[in-house]
Amino acid sequence: MPPVINELKKGLAGKRVWLRVDWNVPLVDGRAVESLRLDRSVATIKFLQKAGAKITLGSHLSNPKASLQPMIDYVGKKVDLTAINILPNLRASKGEVKNDSKLAAEWASGHDLYVNDAFSASHREHTSIVGLPKLLPGYLGLSFAGELEALAEVGQPIKPFLAIIAGAKFESKLPVIEKFLPQADKIFVGGALANLFLKREGYEIGQSYVDPKAPSITTLLRNGKIEIPRDVVITREGEKLTVIPDEVRGQDKIVDAGPATLERLAQLIKDANFILWVGPLGLYEEGYDERTNELAKLIANSNKHSILGGGDTVTAITHLKLLDRFTFVSAGGGAMLQYLATGTLPGLEALKERA
Repeated sequence: MPPVINELKKGLAGKRVWLRVDWNVPLVDGRAVESLRLDRSVATIKFLQKAGAKITLGSHLSNPKASLQPMIDYVGKKVDLTAINILPNLRASKGEVKNDSKLAAEWASGHDLYVNDAFSASHREHTSIVGLPKLLPGYLGLSFAGELEALAEVGQPIKPFLAIIAGAKFESKLPVIEKFLPQADKIFVGGALANLFLKREGYEIGQSYVDPKAPSITTLLRNGKIEIPRDVVITREGEKLTVIPDEVRGQDKIVDAGPATLERLAQLIKDANFILWVGPLGLYEEGYDERTNELAKLIANSNKHSILGGGDTVTAITHLKLLDRFTFVSAGGGAMLQYLATGTLPGLEALKERA
């Protein structure tokens, strides 16, 4: 693992530090509400300030035209930001997503160190993630280091180990299933990902979403460790119905898991000692959140070792005020999945190259 910034306790006074954070969070009525990513950035900022460093802070937002001001307002209530040079939304610079060497040199100029505390953005080969560490001595931030420490536990889980892999994003979640199949005692596949498994099992899935480029899962289908929904909630001609997979028709759309599926998950959770959960069980963004919320409560009340991640998953448990009821909640979605599947990230490799 690359060095962590707190290893330089006595060498930071007067140093100019380029700090990469991830403040890319959703807004409600133009305001940044409670957010894991925002809250976790505070520790490294405070550490650097206490050590006497001069900070330049950078973050991206998905929309290149969006302003960081709502995030500054939120974080500014937790730590004094007045002496920090906060750059505009990094994506406003066209070279950011292209890993532009000229932009990296411009940003690095006048700085002594680079700190990456943006775990959730470190799966992207962008200038601020992989370009800057080539030009400056690089360190992990405190939050980033905490992510790696917690996710390392998934590689050596307390048995029995239950993985719940749901949501969409087939290309990032199928490798996680394949990676942990040898270690897991059970893997439950839910959400849009389950549509693929149901379809390949020969069930009708109607108008439900399946990635047309999804690879073959024949080997996975034959594995007895994998379980799929026992019943599903569908929309049919304006009605919401609960049916078993055999009863789905051509014009139906699967929108959530059913109650029998939740009963099965409750038993799997009871039997497990270690739980990994990524992704919602239904079309969360369209308001079909009932089973996802029920699952969150089941795991929260289980007192089992639990590691969670994914944007919609974190949104759900934050809304339910359950954030502190799990062993660890990752701030990363795509980054968490890529790290679990491969054991590294572009942002990590960039730091290792210069270390």
